[in-house]
Amino acid sequence: MKNKIISTHRITGTSIFIFITALFFLYSCNKEEESIPASELESVNEEIILVPKTLATIKLSNNVDLVFRSELDGVVMEAKGNTDNYNGLGGLKALSSLEIFLALTDNDVEVPGDLLLIEENQKVKIRAQERNIIEKHNKILAAKDSQILQKFEGSYCVGSANYNTYDQSGKYYRIYNNYNAGAAGTTFYSSGKQGASKCKRLELEITNCNANSSIKVRTYYKNVFGNYKIKKTINVAPHTCSTYRKTFPSKRYRRTSISSSGNLNNHRFGGYLLYTRY
Repeated sequence: MKNKIISTHRITGTSIFIFITALFFLYSCNKEEESIPASELESVNEEIILVPKTLATIKLSNNVDLVFRSELDGVVMEAKGNTDNYNGLGGLKALSSLEIFLALTDNDVEVPGDLLLIEENQKVKIRAQERNIIEKHNKILAAKDSQILQKFEGSYCVGSANYNTYDQSGKYYRIYNNYNAGAAGTTFYSSGKQGASKCKRLELEITNCNANSSIKVRTYYKNVFGNYKIKKTINVAPHTCSTYRKTFPSKRYRRTSISSSGNLNNHRFGGYLLYTRY
């Protein structure tokens, strides 16, 4: 009987020891999770990896295709057209990519889900969610009539050669008029903005004024080693206007450059380079 009592005490003591040890490790793990810096958690949550696909193609009234496309690290909106019938997106470019999609399509047209992922305005998101959400459109959509698209801004290919840089309303941009491709000022950094340096969105609208040679617009990002790496090369054919916008889920240092594939002294272009969402 005495041996049974001793054995029972030993089992009870061992159980209590195991229970206390388990509580210790559980508490330690919770404390360790709480100690992760908020900035680290924020950067992890910011990194969204998308599945590359064409989200939608909208046929504009001037027979130009406006394409929305997902890439691994962001969402692209792109359009190209001959300068005889395309001079950019006019007043539409003041809107976000999701807003542009909503403005150009009827209320019964479904919205690609990736466009909501990059939208920061909650009111716009709520308006989009009143429609059905789908992965992508497989057929080309016809744009509804939009007076805002008809706004004509004039040609960038006339007048004196110059460029001007602006820093206002959260945007940092440079406008070129009849300028030489590859000349001074055709490399533009997001870090030039006062009080900010990294951004989530880059945009350009470039008109190639030359009849013979293409223009190359290259976009870059700065990697963890502090080096700028080429992200995208956009070829703008002769007498073509190209609109390109990419919205990223995270902020980085960015750079854009414009060069000619022909004679630097006689290759004119115009348009703008823009960084926003700092």
